[in-house]
Amino acid sequence: EPLFRSDCRHEVGNWLWNVALSLCLHKSELPALQNETEVPDVDTDLNISVVRSSLKTSSLACYIGLAATNLGHNFEKFCSEGLPYLERLVASKNFLAALKIVSNVIGTFSKNAGEDLIREPKFVGVIHSLALADLNMSGFIDKLTGRAGSATSGFNTKLLAALIQSQFRSDQYPGSAQAMVEFWTRAFTGFPNWHREKSIQCVLDGLIKSIFKFPECRKIVVDIIYKKYEEWIGSEKPRTGLLGALFSLAGSGGPPSFLDHTEIEYVWLSFIILTIETEFEFNHGLTNYLYTQLSSNPKQSPDHALKSFFSRNSYPVSSFSVSRLTIHKWAERALSSPDSHPGFALLWSGFFARFFFSAKDQYGAPSSRSHARATSKANCAA
Repeated sequence: EPLFRSDCRHEVGNWLWNVALSLCLHKSELPALQNETEVPDVDTDLNISVVRSSLKTSSLACYIGLAATNLGHNFEKFCSEGLPYLERLVASKNFLAALKIVSNVIGTFSKNAGEDLIREPKFVGVIHSLALADLNMSGFIDKLTGRAGSATSGFNTKLLAALIQSQFRSDQYPGSAQAMVEFWTRAFTGFPNWHREKSIQCVLDGLIKSIFKFPECRKIVVDIIYKKYEEWIGSEKPRTGLLGALFSLAGSGGPPSFLDHTEIEYVWLSFIILTIETEFEFNHGLTNYLYTQLSSNPKQSPDHALKSFFSRNSYPVSSFSVSRLTIHKWAERALSSPDSHPGFALLWSGFFARFFFSAKDQYGAPSSRSHARATSKANCAA
């Protein structure tokens, strides 16, 4: 005779899931004193024989196996046997369970095996699926209702962002903060057209907010996105050089920018993007050249100085507009961002750092005293 009536199985299943998700099953979730306990072997431990026999038929068993056994604690075991069970959790739309496992394994493996983990296609695919879960779900709803425009940063996206942020407020993870920052940034910027996906913007914005007060972590994000920007520009027009590609691709009045697709509400991400694009202009000589030309000949227009720069370097200029320089982008983003946001002052300080730029400055990105004060205030708010 069945233990539960058929009409109660759904309620019992939900109850079992709620209990399992409320328990601290993974070593990374345990206090330091309990962290030395031996992890059960999924293949030999008699105490988990029920879990072992149900791995191929039960999503709940997949979760418990990944959280409580060596499937989620041993890197080789996780990659060879655990990843299919994690994929099953995502496929069955048990997103919260999958998010917990992803958080646990990254906290465990990021320091010593982060590079190997980010190169594992199945794991990266799981992260991508989790990041776009709301988008895929809204697309399904749009098909059912015949209406478009559903939210792309819904519950699952915000949950993923909150889970990542929690990793930088916890001292229980053995991986260093820098290793996890690098892992998450590389993971999300590794997807095709990542800068166009609103859900990925949401997650990156939350990540940057969490680590903004730590300069060494912030530098990791800046360096990775700067490299992605160079790759993006270079891949579009590889034969003309980076700066030539940047402006020859500007079919709508200016160079392409990650900022073109970034939502106004994501101020932290906007600040990082503006920082790297400002640095790009500086590193390729554009900033110093314009300053020198305009200061030596005040009657010269910015358009003429810009054309002179490209003429001097044999770059096409017909479709380029001065309004696409980063000094204008700083101002536009500052004017359109909510003034209640903690990072609002950073955008204005970035603009004024460009406005009062001197060719004697050693770094093209915002570096003035006012910018430093604004950064300090933003750090406190973050």
